[in-house]
Amino acid sequence: MWLLWSHAAALILGLAALAPAARAGSLPLAAWEAQALDQALARRLAQAELEQRLHQREAAQALDGARLQAGAGLARAREALTDTTVRRYERGQVQLGVRWPLLGSRLAAQRALDEADTAVAAARLREQDARQAVRTEVRRAYVALAAAQAREAAARAWLAQREALQAGLDRRRDAGLLLGADRLAYQTQADTVERDLARQRFAQRLAWRELTLRTGLEGPAPPAVPWPQWSTSCFDPERLAGAAAEALPVALARLEGQAAQQEARRLRWDGVEAGVSLSHGLSRDLGGPAGYGTAIGVDLSVPLQWRRWHDARQAQARSRAAQAQALVALREQEQRLAIAQALDERELRGQERSTYARRLEAALQGARVASLRAHALQEGDGYERAAQARYALYQTLVDHLDARERAALADVQVLALAGECDAAAAPDENLETQALAALSQNLAADAVAPAPAAGPMGWYVWQAQALLDDPSRLDRLPAGTGRVLLSFDAAQLERLTLDPSAHQRLLDLLARLRARGWRAEWLLGEPTWVLPQHRGDLLARLAAWRALPFDAVHLDLERSQLPPQHQRRWARDLLDTVSAVRRTVDWPIVLTTHPRELTEARLGRQLREAGVDEVVAMVYVTHPQRAVQRARQILDAVPEGLTVSLAWSIEPTLDAVHSHFHRGRIAALAQWQAWHEALSGHPRYGGWLVQSLETYLDAPP
Repeated sequence: MWLLWSHAAALILGLAALAPAARAGSLPLAAWEAQALDQALARRLAQAELEQRLHQREAAQALDGARLQAGAGLARAREALTDTTVRRYERGQVQLGVRWPLLGSRLAAQRALDEADTAVAAARLREQDARQAVRTEVRRAYVALAAAQAREAAARAWLAQREALQAGLDRRRDAGLLLGADRLAYQTQADTVERDLARQRFAQRLAWRELTLRTGLEGPAPPAVPWPQWSTSCFDPERLAGAAAEALPVALARLEGQAAQQEARRLRWDGVEAGVSLSHGLSRDLGGPAGYGTAIGVDLSVPLQWRRWHDARQAQARSRAAQAQALVALREQEQRLAIAQALDERELRGQERSTYARRLEAALQGARVASLRAHALQEGDGYERAAQARYALYQTLVDHLDARERAALADVQVLALAGECDAAAAPDENLETQALAALSQNLAADAVAPAPAAGPMGWYVWQAQALLDDPSRLDRLPAGTGRVLLSFDAAQLERLTLDPSAHQRLLDLLARLRARGWRAEWLLGEPTWVLPQHRGDLLARLAAWRALPFDAVHLDLERSQLPPQHQRRWARDLLDTVSAVRRTVDWPIVLTTHPRELTEARLGRQLREAGVDEVVAMVYVTHPQRAVQRARQILDAVPEGLTVSLAWSIEPTLDAVHSHFHRGRIAALAQWQAWHEALSGHPRYGGWLVQSLETYLDAPP
C-alpha cells in the first residue's frame, strides 16, 4: 500500500514561567492568574471593603474602655442671705474626670467590637471569593483560547491541501469523471472551512481581549497555548467535601451563627446601664476666692420592665442562633449539591469526550481506507469518496475539540467551587495528531498517476539518519531497488518525535521513496524485544509511530543473539510478540531471522497465523550452487501464503565465503541478479535484500 500521511506541525508549545515584567506570550496560566489577581477590579473592590472594615474595627476598639469626661460652666447667681440682704456673684467652674462603663454599658461597647470583628471576617471571605472568581474567569478565557487555536489548526490543515484537491477535482471533471454540480459541492466544503477558520480567529481575539483586560498584559495577537490539565487530586471527594464546608455562603452563615452565639452569652446584663466615674473640679468666684472638689460617683439605670426586656432579648438571641445554624446547614447542603452537579457535569462531559474520541478514531480509519482505495482504484468515484471522508474527518475532529473544550470548562466549574488548584500543560493527544496528519495528506497526488513499479531488491539501512541528513544518497542505489528498511536508534527516535523539523525531514524522505516507487519499512532490530519483560518497549514505540506512512514494520529478531537461558523459549516468545504487534499496528509485518528457523514448517504456519506477511532468510552464502540450493530448501519448507525473501551479505567483517564485500559491487549485483532469475519462478519467492546499504556504498567497485 502506498500512502503518504503527512503530519501537521505540533500545536502545543511549552510555556516557561517568567517574572511579571516578562512578555505576555511567555506567561503560563498560573502567571496569568497572578497578573489578573493584581489587576482585577472586583478584587480591588473587595480589598477596599476589607480596609474599610478594618478601620471600622479599629474605631470600635478605640471606643471600648474608659471614657474621658470634661466640662466647664459660668454662672451668675443671686442668693438671699437674710430678709433684707442679697448676695450677687458670678462663678466659673471647670471639671475633668474618667468614667468606666459597667454591666450593660460595657456589653454594648463589646457588642460593637464583635460586630466589627464579624464584618472584618466577612470582608476577608468576600475578598477570597473575589480572588477565586477572577481565577475562574481567567481559566475560562484560557480554555476558550486553547480550543479556538486547536480548531484553527484543524481548519488550516484541511485548507492546506485545498488547491491540490481542487486541481484534482478539476482534472476529474475535465476527464468526464465528475459532474460540475458535484464539483461545486466540494467548493462549498472549502467555503465552510474558510468560515470556520474566520470564526476561530474571532474567538481567539475575544478570548485574548478578555485575558488582556483582566491581566493588563499587552500584545496584538495571542501566543500559542497548550490545553490545561488539572491533577486528579483536585477532584478528590474528600477535598471537595472540605471545600463545600468552607465555601463563601457557608462561611458567611457560620459567621452569623458565631456572632449570634457570642451575643447570647453577653445578654446577662443587657439593658442595665451602669458606670463608675472619678472627677475633679475647680471653681472660682469672679472677683472672689477659688475652690475645688473631687468626687467618685456610681450611676445605674435599669428599665422598669428589665426582666421582660431580658427574656425577650434572650429568646431573640436563641432564635437568631438557631436560624443561623439552620442557614449553615442549608448553605452547606446547597454547596454540596452544586459540587455534586458540577461533578456529574464533569463526568458527563468526560463520557462525551470519550464518545467523540471513538468517533474521531473511526473517521480517521475511514479516511485512511478511503485514501487507500482512491490510490488503488484509479477509476470510479474513489477519489471523491476520499475527499468526502477527509471532510468528514475534519468535522469529527472539530466535534472532538468542542467536546474537549466542554470537558475542560466542566473541570473549571468544579474548581470554581473547590478552591485553588494549579494546572499543567496537557500532553499531546495521539488521535488529534493523527487526524491533523491525515488532513494534511495530499489526495491530489494520488489522483495524478500510479507510483512507479518497484524492483525486487531491498536494502537494510541501519543508519537511516544519514539518509535524513543527505537524501541524495538514494541516487547511489542501483536499478532494481524496490524497498528500503530504515532503522533509528533510541536517541534518533526521540528527536524525530519531539523535533518538528526532524519529523518533517522523515516525512520528506518517505515521500521521496514513494515517488521512486520504493517501499519504506520501519526496521526494528533489538532481539530482546521477544522477551515478555521487554516486549512493552517495542509496543510503545509502535503505538507512538503507527500514524507514520510506513508500508511495513520489519522485525529483525534472531534466536542466537539472545542469552542462552532465553533461547529455548524463543519460538513461543516470538509468536506472542508478533501477535501483540499485529494488535498494535495495521502495517504488514516482515520478519528477518536465521534460515534454520524457517526449515520447520510448523513454525512457518504459526508465524502466518500470528500475523507475519513475509519472512526474510539470511542466506549468507557466496558459492553460486550452494546458495541456490540452500534458498530452494527454505522456499520449499515455508507454507503457502507466506512470502519469502532472501538476504545476502556485503559486510566487510565476514569472510569471502559469507560476504560479497571483497568481490566488489559490480560482481555482487551480477551474482544477486543471477540468483534472482534462478529463483523467481518459485511461488513463494519475494526478492532479495542486501545487508547493508552502508557497507555496499563502502565496498570496492
